Amino acid sequence: MSKPAPAPVAIVGGGSIGVAFAVVFVRAGHPTTITDPDPGRRAAVPDEVAAKLASLADAGLLTEDPGLVAGRVTVSPTVAEAVEGAVLVQECAPERLDIKRALFAELGKLTGERTILASSSSAIPASQVAEGLPFADRILVAHPGNPPFLLPIIELVPSGETRPDLVEEARRLYTDAGMSPVLVAKEVEGFIFNRLQGAVLREAYALVRDGVATVEDIDTVMRDGLGRRWSFMGPFETVDLNTRGGIAAHAEKMGPAYERMGAERGQHDPWTPELVAEVAQQRRTVLPLDEWEGRVAWRDRQLAASHRGHLPHSSINNYHPPRRGNMTTTPQTRRKGNVLDRTAGFFTNLMDKYLPDPLVIAIILTGLTMILAVLFQGSSPMEVINYWGGGFWDLLAFTMQMTVVLLAGYILAKTPLVDRLLDVLTSRVSSPYVAIAVATLVGGIGSWLNWGFGLVMGGIVAQKLGMNVKGLHYPLAIAAGYSGFAVYGIGLSGSVPLLIATEGHFLQDQIGLVPLADTIFSPYLLLTNLAVIVLLPLFNMALHPKDPSRIKELDRSTVNVSKPVAPTGQRSTLAAKLNNSPVIGIGIGVLALVYAVNYFFQGGTLNLDAVNFMFLFLGIFLFARPSAFLNAVNDGVRIVAGIIIQYPFYAGIMGILVGSGLVVSFANAFGAFSTAETLPFWSFISGGIINLLAPSGGGQWAVQGPVMMEAAQALGANNAATAVAVQIGDQWTNMVQPFWILPVLAISGLKLRDVMGYMVLILVFLGLIFGTSVLLWGYLAV
Repeated sequence: MSKPAPAPVAIVGGGSIGVAFAVVFVRAGHPTTITDPDPGRRAAVPDEVAAKLASLADAGLLTEDPGLVAGRVTVSPTVAEAVEGAVLVQECAPERLDIKRALFAELGKLTGERTILASSSSAIPASQVAEGLPFADRILVAHPGNPPFLLPIIELVPSGETRPDLVEEARRLYTDAGMSPVLVAKEVEGFIFNRLQGAVLREAYALVRDGVATVEDIDTVMRDGLGRRWSFMGPFETVDLNTRGGIAAHAEKMGPAYERMGAERGQHDPWTPELVAEVAQQRRTVLPLDEWEGRVAWRDRQLAASHRGHLPHSSINNYHPPRRGNMTTTPQTRRKGNVLDRTAGFFTNLMDKYLPDPLVIAIILTGLTMILAVLFQGSSPMEVINYWGGGFWDLLAFTMQMTVVLLAGYILAKTPLVDRLLDVLTSRVSSPYVAIAVATLVGGIGSWLNWGFGLVMGGIVAQKLGMNVKGLHYPLAIAAGYSGFAVYGIGLSGSVPLLIATEGHFLQDQIGLVPLADTIFSPYLLLTNLAVIVLLPLFNMALHPKDPSRIKELDRSTVNVSKPVAPTGQRSTLAAKLNNSPVIGIGIGVLALVYAVNYFFQGGTLNLDAVNFMFLFLGIFLFARPSAFLNAVNDGVRIVAGIIIQYPFYAGIMGILVGSGLVVSFANAFGAFSTAETLPFWSFISGGIINLLAPSGGGQWAVQGPVMMEAAQALGANNAATAVAVQIGDQWTNMVQPFWILPVLAISGLKLRDVMGYMVLILVFLGLIFGTSVLLWGYLAV
């Protein structure tokens, strides 16, 4: 007789445990429906399940096609729809008794008397969840290891009211799904798994407190002495990786429960705030939080290797936290590359060894500018410090504009319409070289339209290509996506061309209004843009490593597409309906469209505020539902965090440049030996150098512009060419100025040193194109 088909399973809660359970059940053939109150989480679930299944397939732990297995997952917007027909409901809600009781009260009413209601709770017993409920006999705890698709242990903990036949049925279901269920005969807080783990953790904290050993030494001892998971991770690292936010978040969540468990054994060793802070600090020294995702992926790979029975001891002892972002190295035979390939490798290795993080670079540039002001301008050290402190907050309004440009660009790129278009585009690419060209073109064309949109589009497309294209060198893909940003200043959102075309700009009395037809839409700049769009993708393709051993692919399991999980269940209230009503988003979007049309009809100009307004409301319109829009905003905040923190440092540098007169002296120095024909070229060079110290196109122009325009008037040089040359110099050295690449690094998960070697070569290549262009423009326009 043939074996019956696996029965439907429902999962309530789409966080990390819910997704992991979905992988368990679909791998075993169960049609699985998952739901979550957060629309953002629901949207993320399919991609997360697919990524984990692909990782299992790569490890040889999946016997079917990953796409076929992933097709067994259905995402439902409601609990009622999700649990219909399910023989098992796996609850994966937040670890709060009030939330679980409310949820199980609903689940009991929506399911039949043979449906097993299982909680994934780590410490809350079934009796507390089921107390007073008429269907308490169907409720039990099924507590997994983490992640359950690689750690098969699961603890079945019934209450005194749970029916024995349903406990046995649950045991059979989990066994058939490839798990190893154990029955916990009595309800004790923490069950078996956490009581064993808790005992070790209590002792480990006490050893740190008493100065017996360091966190790293304790982890070393435990890593070599306990079961499958602890065979390559110590207890601190285990819980550090099991909880987003690390040790501190774990202690806040589980510390009180572990303390109560210890008290039952006559122990009283509480994890004091000071002790937790000390342990967390030591862990963060070993593994910064921004590298947490990569280490989690490493953990999963080691568990996968242990399933195959060949976990190499050297891979454990010699492991260091990943310093290349979310990448894996392609294990192939080494092959010698050409001169360009070797040059790229040289600069990449150089940057890896000596390039610090962007904030450190900003601080170093601050010190360098101070030294230059003292040596060449005669400013006293105290004067320079005052210039720096006084200017630190001078660009707050501009910082906000830049932040909104980036955030609005990210939101628009993440709208369902644009995201689907990008998926269609990237899904058709299979060659690494074509992928590099596509990333460059998308970043370039997007940046020409709007620099914030193009900046994030280049990063997002590069990441999508990294997910889809085998053999693609991920750091170069990200560098290529960012390199398109080099045309933003001579595109529709270039700050200098837009400013000098705006009525009332601060140099109007000197140079008048310079129409966009003489700048952005001039034949010189259109041809320059065309040259970059055609030649830069070819150059970037030539940088792709020929040596397979140097290719670092994106580790798909580390890509974080999740959104924050809603803290409580979403009820059908008026507030919830308004939050999810497309009428709200579409309505305000239409109003914004009416305003924009009227604004331009009345002669309004295309400036930063107008661009921000249109992009922001276009994002709201395309998301339609306010809740979905806000999820994108929350996710986008991480990519602008570096801008918000670091821009004041560059404002402080600008304060030194202006206050000491260094920027004027610098611009005058170039103007002194220029002719009418060469002034645009030297404006380009000086703009590029000044941008390295203070990356602010608009702010830089406010200081350098009057000097260069005065020189243009005196020499008879072309105003448009001289002005835009400063902007071109700005966009040119942005290739190596670490400030504007911060959002792309946040999207990609890479470090600056991973891409900077390629950016140096791209800088040289673009310098030839831009330098030739402005030099010809200077001679032809006089």
